[in-house]
Amino acid sequence: MLVQFPIMIGLYYAISHSSEISSHSFLWFDLGSSNVLMALIAGSIYFVQFIISQKLNNSPTPRDQRLNPSLNMIGLLSPIMMIIFSLNIPAALPLYWTIGGLFMIGQTIVFQRFLKSTDETNGKAIVNSNQT
Repeated sequence: MLVQFPIMIGLYYAISHSSEISSHSFLWFDLGSSNVLMALIAGSIYFVQFIISQKLNNSPTPRDQRLNPSLNMIGLLSPIMMIIFSLNIPAALPLYWTIGGLFMIGQTIVFQRFLKSTDETNGKAIVNSNQT
């Protein structure tokens, strides 16, 4: 999050102070003006990312710790804050967050499947070595 903050500030100032960027449009919205639909899409993508990361979490932490209400509240508060911020800034930043969120969803799914297949392979190797 700290690494993305300077990028986000730079994008905000580049969009706000550059007529070349702020006057262009992408799909159905202008990059330089706020867009409610883009804000909702960005928030929903981050909500889906939170749900997927909770469902696919195969970490060795106890299940009670993963279902901690305060951690769930922070995970649910993040998309809400993103929607509120996105309503007041140029639509290019929610577009940036949406694309980043889609990459995080894909990355989470791919790495969890890779780790699951690795764990199953290691488990079979351990079972076979115990049988001998």
